[in-house]
Amino acid sequence: MSTDLPIGYNGMEPAEIPIEEKRVGFGKRLGASVLNFVIMALISVVIGLALNSMIEPYVQELIAKQLEDVPNAADIPEFATTFMRLSISFGLVGGCIGILMSLLEVFTGASVGKMILGIVVAHENGKRGTVSLWALRWLLKHLDSLISFAGLILAIKALSNTSTGILVIYVVGCFMVLGARRQGFHDMIAKTAVFEKEDITD
Repeated sequence: MSTDLPIGYNGMEPAEIPIEEKRVGFGKRLGASVLNFVIMALISVVIGLALNSMIEPYVQELIAKQLEDVPNAADIPEFATTFMRLSISFGLVGGCIGILMSLLEVFTGASVGKMILGIVVAHENGKRGTVSLWALRWLLKHLDSLISFAGLILAIKALSNTSTGILVIYVVGCFMVLGARRQGFHDMIAKTAVFEKEDITD
């Protein structure tokens, strides 16, 4: 049982403490997300540089598609096209790495960042999660990224616009973790919550 309890709950038996107080709050969950991003970015840069010559033709093809409807595309400054090329390259590699890294949470209930901080996704009542539970939460949490990534690969702007709307809902939903229930919008739908590993019950 975690000893980091709010004032007023120290000395109580675990069964007497409200389940909401055992859930991990916004700060630690944000910390896990930051760790995930930093690790993903570092891996993406290394792999992106290693595979640059391999993906460059595909990136150029995507840029050409993106510029099809742009008036006077030939007059766009070189630095702008270079920035576009780097953004698309990082988006492709980072998207793949990010999705692969996030899938760890489907099978273990914890991303790399969560593992480092010792927290894990479980049922909202604190019972140990299952692969089906983690998979549902993963899909709800990453729906915008999956649609955006598909839009990037297929060069379909409508998918990118759709993902933006979903992202806004997700970001607002994440701040719901600041509430008394300590659940994001995706947690509420999936009936999950994040706990310290030692607070999980079977």
